[in-house]
Amino acid sequence: MLSTLFLLSLTASSVLSVSSGPFYVKGLQLFDDTLKSYDKRIRPYVDYPENIQASISIIRLYDYNPDGKTIKMTFNYREQWTDSRLAFDSSNKTVDHVHLPQEFWDRIWRPDTYFVSSSDNVILHDLPNTNGYLEISNEGLVKTSRKYSTDIPCKEYAKFIKSNEFKELPINCTLKIESYSFPAQDITYSWGDAVQVYPDAVAAIKSEKRLKYVKYQANDSLTETLNSRLTLNIILDEE
Repeated sequence: MLSTLFLLSLTASSVLSVSSGPFYVKGLQLFDDTLKSYDKRIRPYVDYPENIQASISIIRLYDYNPDGKTIKMTFNYREQWTDSRLAFDSSNKTVDHVHLPQEFWDRIWRPDTYFVSSSDNVILHDLPNTNGYLEISNEGLVKTSRKYSTDIPCKEYAKFIKSNEFKELPINCTLKIESYSFPAQDITYSWGDAVQVYPDAVAAIKSEKRLKYVKYQANDSLTETLNSRLTLNIILDEE
């Protein structure tokens, strides 16, 4: 089953946060004129592909299901791209990028990214608070982040131990990411920082399966249907 990926103080570092407080109205006004003529149905560049740079931070791997051949993963998924239509004047040097409230997510163009190889059990962690952010720089660089949990399909490979005895290791679990409707001529994906792993992310699965070895492989490719695809392989083994 294909699972749609849900679309995400003035400080010394020149960041304007408009999620609340006195800068909220100022942040809304900053983009008000732009959004009046902005068409979110049109991608930023129509003459060449829009590149989406992605990265994943794995928070937790757990609950390997040997019958259904799946593993659960909780992670932060981040994307960034450039939309020059959202660039704003920073000539006063006081603000060079803005953190925007959740209501802006549905007012700008965003890639229709989805997890190809996930089950239909994709959880977006947005209650009671939104676990994510939307940031736009003065040059129109858009950065988003959301927190998800999902089941990832896995394959077990029989490993020879001794005469007539095999062990179902290693285990290879694969998450595939691509656009739902845009081919590579419109949208391409690439890995940014690729994969980051929280310190205790694999503690549960190592204990559960008595594993010592967890490896991550991040790749990009072109599918048979000419879609740009990112692939994250998680390999579990004893050594």
